[in-house]
Amino acid sequence: MKLISCNFDGYKNLKNCNIEPVNGLNLIYGKNAQGKTNFLEAISLFSGKISKEIGKASLININEKFAKLKIKFLNGEELNESKIFLGEKNKFSLNKVACRNLNEFFGSFYSVFFSPTSMQIVKGAPSVKRKFINTAISQIKPDFLKYFRQYERVLNQRNKILKLKSSFDLNLLEVYNIQLAKLGTIISIYRFDYISKIAELVSKNYKKISNNGENLKIFYKSTIFKESINSTYDNDKFRIYLNKLESSIKMDQKLGFTNFGPHKDDLVFEVDGLNLKNFGSQGQKKTSIIALKLAQAEIIFLISKRRPIILLDEVLSELDEFRQEYLINSLRNNQVFISCCSLTNKFNFKKNKIFIMNSGSIASN
Repeated sequence: MKLISCNFDGYKNLKNCNIEPVNGLNLIYGKNAQGKTNFLEAISLFSGKISKEIGKASLININEKFAKLKIKFLNGEELNESKIFLGEKNKFSLNKVACRNLNEFFGSFYSVFFSPTSMQIVKGAPSVKRKFINTAISQIKPDFLKYFRQYERVLNQRNKILKLKSSFDLNLLEVYNIQLAKLGTIISIYRFDYISKIAELVSKNYKKISNNGENLKIFYKSTIFKESINSTYDNDKFRIYLNKLESSIKMDQKLGFTNFGPHKDDLVFEVDGLNLKNFGSQGQKKTSIIALKLAQAEIIFLISKRRPIILLDEVLSELDEFRQEYLINSLRNNQVFISCCSLTNKFNFKKNKIFIMNSGSIASN
């Protein structure tokens, strides 16, 4: 995977940002609040951002009515062009063909984004962890988006009925229970499968980085299934899910929303049996994120046979020298973009290029 060119205009504070990066290390240099993070975010949008934020007006420059983003990239030996138009109606196209939905758009461009906020995947709310899992899966399995969107719609309808309290139509609720059980089971299978694939790689990476024999374990904590499930959809899994929904109707009715399902699940990090969120040190949490993101990049490569673009947003300043070296050494076969406020670090890449970011505009040094 190689990014050939980027053309961004109107995304947050970005103005006519046109660059041709090298297939090595690309440094995005500038003072704080100049647009370095926005530039890396813009690249990441092309690889699977399923957050509702992609439709928010806040993504568009306050002085503009729309934003236009375009990249050209090599996927293997094939040259591709992707475009995103953000405005009153968002539009997406791949190789000049309009995409009817996001799962048609995602799946051809791969990237992994490290940022200081990535720490929230370990220490933040379950919603942050679910968002990470959803975004990671959507890159390698775009069909996941279709099921996830359908699940959100049915969940919203079921919650509306529950808010009616005692006056709701039980027959209609049963219809939504069946639909939600089917979609929720499919989403759970996707998530269990992804975490089972990535968990061993995360553990291996953590041991190498920590260099002290600690064991990191990650696992998907479902509110429906008591233990891990395999990747085959079957009636038994559906029945377990449906029974949980039916048995929780009174509780859900009292709360006014659906209290069980993938929208309530969690991703747990444990080091030597202790929950990292509650008992881990800052160093352990940083190490776990490096281990997780490197594993994410490795999974993409194993499945797609393409090395993802790596986006590092002010991450290195958060790490000690050993972790910096380990991270950079692990990424030498990838095209890498690093945002930074200082050029004192020396990175041993065959090809390097420096881009200077100033007030939303970018130029090569």
